Amino acid sequence: MIRLITLDAFNTLLTVRGSVGQIYSKTAKQHGLCINPMLLDSQYKKIYKNYYKKYPNFGVQNNISTQCFWHKIVHTTFKNSGCEDDDLISNIASSLYQDFRLPENWQLFDDVHPVLDLLKNTGYKLGVVSNFDERLPAILQGLDVLKYFSFVLCSTEVKVAKPSPKIFQLALQHGEVKAYQALHVGDSVVKDYNAAKAIGMKAYVIDRFFNFTLEDNSVVDPNHVITSLKPLHVLH
Repeated sequence: MIRLITLDAFNTLLTVRGSVGQIYSKTAKQHGLCINPMLLDSQYKKIYKNYYKKYPNFGVQNNISTQCFWHKIVHTTFKNSGCEDDDLISNIASSLYQDFRLPENWQLFDDVHPVLDLLKNTGYKLGVVSNFDERLPAILQGLDVLKYFSFVLCSTEVKVAKPSPKIFQLALQHGEVKAYQALHVGDSVVKDYNAAKAIGMKAYVIDRFFNFTLEDNSVVDPNHVITSLKPLHVLH
């Protein structure tokens, strides 16, 4: 019997409102710099991927702060988009770090509130297990969903990131359950589905954007691929 349900955050519960490039461009404009949001978005996607490989878990493993990690990404994104003013980019980066703490730059998927409300009222313990930085609880609070969760495990705060089994074991400890009594839902086959199942949890992959692809020759039961949280209704 399932007693604990843990959920990933990004692309499971929430996503950026608009695009990262649009938010970067809007903040830059407030600093007097006009720059194409599509160009910024394109550069950001490439740079984030490379920097996360170089500085895993938002810099935690390299002993740099998450703010420093994001400043590096913003700096390189704007440099590669044609801005050469280092002081201006530094000011924009500082503003963006605060801007991405604000709920208006994030949006919940439509099914999140009703499903979490049902699960909570049915008696399930809920938690968040996410590769995210320390701003996540404030974001969830601003979006009025923090109240549903008994705990939020941000990878930067617990110093370990998915797919490490350690973060899922921490979730089981917080939930006070055995692995077979827990279900995890997330959008990554490797970091969420495989990692949770490897320690004995049940798991679903959520495919919000209908672009599901297998990673690293993984095998996923088709019945474990969902496109919203609504199938969790049947758990009650």
